[in-house]
Order: sequence, then C-alpha cells, then structure tokens
Amino acid sequence: MLELSKHIECLLLSNNCVIVPRLGGFVAQRTQAEHPADEDCILPPRRTVGFNPLLTLNDGLLVQSYMQTYDASYPETIRMINDAVDELKAELSNKGKFEMPGIGTIHLNMDGSYNFMPEAAGLLSPELYGLGAVKAIAKYQPKSISLAKQEEPEQADAETEETEAEPKRSYTISINREIVNYAAAAVVALVLYFACLAPLPSASDNAAPMAASSLAERIIQPSASAKAPVAATPVKPVAETAAPTPAAPEQPACQAEEAQQQKPYTIVLASAVSKKNAEIFVERLQAGGEDTAEVYVRGKMTRVIVGRFATESDAYRYISAKRKTESSFSQAWILKL
Repeated sequence: MLELSKHIECLLLSNNCVIVPRLGGFVAQRTQAEHPADEDCILPPRRTVGFNPLLTLNDGLLVQSYMQTYDASYPETIRMINDAVDELKAELSNKGKFEMPGIGTIHLNMDGSYNFMPEAAGLLSPELYGLGAVKAIAKYQPKSISLAKQEEPEQADAETEETEAEPKRSYTISINREIVNYAAAAVVALVLYFACLAPLPSASDNAAPMAASSLAERIIQPSASAKAPVAATPVKPVAETAAPTPAAPEQPACQAEEAQQQKPYTIVLASAVSKKNAEIFVERLQAGGEDTAEVYVRGKMTRVIVGRFATESDAYRYISAKRKTESSFSQAWILKL
C-alpha cells in the first residue's frame, strides 16, 4: 500500500490528475498567494489535492508507472494494482482511515462513502520552491522634520508675571524629508552646471598676443643680411596656341542609358537558359512579330526579355493582352533593370 502512495505522489509532481482503478481519482489544484485579514503574514502559492471517488476509469497513467518501475507485463501490473487497492480498502474497514504520506488521509464514513483530508503543507511542488509563510511588513511612514520656534519673553518688568503664568506657544512646521533631498540635489546640479560653464584661464592666452607681435615685427623690418633685388630679364612672348577642345561624349551611349532610366521595366519570358537557346527563342519571337525581343545577359544569368516600359502597370497590361493570344507569355514576369 505504501508503494501505491509513492507512485501517486510521484505522478502528481508532473500531472494534475491520477486515477486509481476501483478507488477514485486524486486531482491536484493550485491556490494563489493570499494575505489573511486576521493574520500578519502572507501565504505563498501552493498545490493541494482533492479526491473524487467517481473517477474510477483506468487512464493508464498509474499502470504505466508500475510497468516502468517493476518491468512487468500489463496483466501482472493490473493484478498488482488490484491487490494494493484491496489491501487499502481492508485497512479502511478495520481502522476507518488510511494515511497516504505526502498526499492526505482517506476516511471511511458510516454510509460507506469516503472523506479525504489533504496534507496541510500541500503537495510537493519544485516549481514553487517549497516556500513557507512570510511575515508581512508594516507600511512605511516617512518621518517629518519639526522646527519649533518659541517666543522670546518680553523684557518689560511689568509683564514678567503675566508671561510666566501663560503657557508658552510653539509653532511646528512639517517638511517632508523627500522634498528636502530633491531641493538639495537641484542646488548641487546648478552649482556644477555653472562651474562647468566658467572659462579657465590658461598660459597661452597671454602668450598668443606676444607671439603675434614678434611675428609682425619680423615681417615688417627687413634683415640686414638681405640681398639687393635682381633685375628681371625680359621674357620673349610666346605665340598663344589654341587649347584643344574636349571630345564630345558619345551620344548613342548616353541616349541608351537615358532611355533605360526612363523605361526601367521589361518582361522576362525565359530565364537561366543557355545563350544559344536564348538566341533561338529570340529569333522565333521576332519572326512572330515581337520585334523588341532580345537576349539580356547579366553576370552568369542569361534571359530573354521583351519590351521596355516606363511603369510596372504598363508592363502588366502588355502581359495581360498577350496572354490571350500568345502561349509564350503564360509564365512571363516583370524585371526592373
């Protein structure tokens, strides 16, 4: 019987329901963390188990656990489970209860029904880390700084007795500590900001005007060792020659590039074919009336294209019109050059 309890406990680690044939089903339930109103603690989430005697249909979960543990056949496993259930019922008849460690206790009532009391600590659940009750923390209330100012007693001798008889008045000013911290942080930030903006004097500020003045004196006053200027020799004028005019760019190449930019879309009828087959296909298309058919080679890819269009919509309309009469346009697609 203890072996039956161990199998049920192990199966409830990863399953929410374990059915014992001819006895009932053990159903695990998960409860959320709660804070009882009359207790100063917080109960963590945990798993509890309930018992339903109406769940007697064999779902094979307990049978599979027995077969893997004892390496027994299915008929032998059924016999072992039935023997364990018979022993459990016999002990219930003799003692009136049966305790299942880690799960709970089954009680037999006078009318033959079962009453199940789950384990108070709950089921073993590794995902909940076995947490216990946590003591609640009292709500934090920030302290306030009180500045008391007392009135100074009057110096007149005639009013001394009256001031001693009257109680002293006090004024209390409450300042939140967080506001004081924010104000101090703002003052420190302003001081650092203006300290960074202030320019620092450097030695190069005074040295720069002196260096500039000495350099100007050297340029203005000629040195004593300067030689007399040499007379310039006349140079014969050279006849001016006409500069060669740059060659004009080839007009056909520019026109072809401009036309390709204005009409960048074309229709592809064949792709990834050999150049010889592409030329044969182009000749057949041109013979059929497609004068714009040509072989288009880019890198290692050879295609057969037809037409140049300014927009993609124009190319789609041309394909739609051609598919009604030409079978070669059935798999055509549009390429942007």
